[in-house]
Amino acid sequence: RLLDMRDQHLAKLAALREVEATRAKQGDSSAYLILRFGIEFNQWIADWCERAAERLGAEPVAAEGGKP
Repeated sequence: RLLDMRDQHLAKLAALREVEATRAKQGDSSAYLILRFGIEFNQWIADWCERAAERLGAEPVAAEGGKP
């Protein structure tokens, strides 16, 4: 489901942002460039999933442990 996929990428994004917050932002570092790619890639996917879910009539959000 689109909203589940969005949530997975938002979780990855949060983890990558934590890494970014603990590292010096060295714009010329290849490691930092790869980190930024991961951040922007996961943000794009999460945003796309959100837009696609809205276009398709937004899937109902399940209650914790239950079905919608």
